[in-house]
Amino acid sequence: MRDILVTLIVFGFLPTIFKKPHRGALMWVWISVMNPHTQGWGFATSFPFAAIIGGVTLITLVFTREPKNLPITSLTWIFIAFVFWMNVSTVFSLYPEDAFIQWNKVMKIMLMTFVVIMLIRTEDHINWLIWIIVISLGYYGVKGGIFTVIGGGVGGGHGPGAGRHLHRGK
Repeated sequence: MRDILVTLIVFGFLPTIFKKPHRGALMWVWISVMNPHTQGWGFATSFPFAAIIGGVTLITLVFTREPKNLPITSLTWIFIAFVFWMNVSTVFSLYPEDAFIQWNKVMKIMLMTFVVIMLIRTEDHINWLIWIIVISLGYYGVKGGIFTVIGGGVGGGHGPGAGRHLHRGK
């Protein structure tokens, strides 16, 4: 049931990204931070929701008339330097073949992070972004707190993915 719910939410909101690209950035942050699809036990646990949302957002970014420039601030330059350094350190890693696997994942995340920076422009967008992060992280705080109280503190707290198997007895 959870798998179907998350799938309906994601695919229901995908068309709205074409009208308002910032919604794609917000939805990508929600899926990436909260990982709601990992709370189910069916097909959605390994479904590439973030990739689909990211792809639709990138396509929309190309065709939108909204401003899409990267704000150039000192923080942006530091972030660019950090991404550059990740690339340099991957090239010179002890096991470059193994490092490339992780580099591939991280660079996709960095690309979408730049997209989020480009699309979240107004105070309203920033407020939505903050609330999505607060609710996404707060969900696991509340859930972990409830399991800690019910379980007497045994088992520890776990975030998305890792903890769900412990509570099912696996």
